[in-house]
Amino acid sequence: MLDAREVGQKLILSAGYWSGASVLANRFLSPSGGILMLHRVNRGGPSPLGVNSHLTISPEFLDRLLSDLRGGALSFVSMDEMVDGLQHRRKGMIAVTLDDGWLDNFTDALPVFQSHGVPFTV
Repeated sequence: MLDAREVGQKLILSAGYWSGASVLANRFLSPSGGILMLHRVNRGGPSPLGVNSHLTISPEFLDRLLSDLRGGALSFVSMDEMVDGLQHRRKGMIAVTLDDGWLDNFTDALPVFQSHGVPFTV
C-alpha cells in the first residue's frame, strides 16, 4: 500500500539532500547536535500487514546512515554525554535512541552499532 504522506516526506528530504540544501541548512539548524530517534531495525522488513512500516529500517540502511553521519562533522555520544555537552555548549553531537524496545534492537541493530562503535539508548 502506497502512503502518499510518507512518499511526500521522502521526496522533500531527498530534494534537500541532493540539491545540497541540507549542507547549507546544517549551519543554521544543528549548531549543538541532535537526537536520532529510531523505532525498528529489522532484517525481515516491515510487517506484511503494513502496520507502522514507515518506522522500520533495515540493518543495511542503518549501516549506511551511521557511515554517512560519521563522515560529517558529527560525533556520536551517549544520552548522558549529550546532556553534559549541551550544558557546556559543545557542538556537533548526535545521540541515538531506539524506542519501543523491540527484540530486533538486540538481534539486528546491536551488531551494526557495535561495528561502528556508536552508543545508543533503548
